[in-house]
Amino acid sequence: MKKQLLALVILSVLLAVSSAQAAVIFEDDFENGIFDPFKWGIGSHNGSSMSRTNQGHSVSEANGFMRVSQGATDNGGMAFSTNIAVNSTDLITVTILARVHAGNSYVSSKFRLVNSDVTRELTYWGHYDYDYNDKHYHGFGQQQDSILAPGVWDTWFTEVITYDPATGATTYKVNDEDAIILNYSAAPLDDNALSLEISSYGWYTGHYADIDSVTVEQIPEPATIGMLGMGLAALICKRRKM
Repeated sequence: MKKQLLALVILSVLLAVSSAQAAVIFEDDFENGIFDPFKWGIGSHNGSSMSRTNQGHSVSEANGFMRVSQGATDNGGMAFSTNIAVNSTDLITVTILARVHAGNSYVSSKFRLVNSDVTRELTYWGHYDYDYNDKHYHGFGQQQDSILAPGVWDTWFTEVITYDPATGATTYKVNDEDAIILNYSAAPLDDNALSLEISSYGWYTGHYADIDSVTVEQIPEPATIGMLGMGLAALICKRRKM
């Protein structure tokens, strides 16, 4: 009987894992050539902060992608998504197909996830080509702890960010074939929604980020899947006793 129960537990867990699918909770492929106000808003990035009340220079959609650029000094463009409802126990992945251009030195663009009322930065990553005094950042990833992967400039690349709302643990990967993975800790989510911000910033002008597609998915957390499997096994055993 114990062996049969163990087999049922293993089978139920495997079935639960195999049936768990990532659910798309936000996406845009920018193919209609019209900036969608139901998905995005426009703000600014001036280096020290990102604002949703001031419009930077500039954000536009054309030719199948969104361009976030900086054409004015200290006034980089920023696009922010509408609030995305999430389950705080499930993993969140953000997949972006992008192309970034550095108009000159001192590039420090920043992408990030924030909570629904924009009072808390959850996690961030960016694209850096920056030299100033003792600060030297070159590559993609998280600037604060100098956790950077080699930069991929002026060509399309895919970046995948996995964020755990329960712990704040974040994984950043550039291009599947290179499998460059960076791990760092961020802030846990104390909310039931989050928002994505995409900015372009650097000293002077000429920087931009082209975004071909954005997909945000929610994936059942492994422990939750296991509990589902155990629950299924218990239900099966209960029915067998009846």
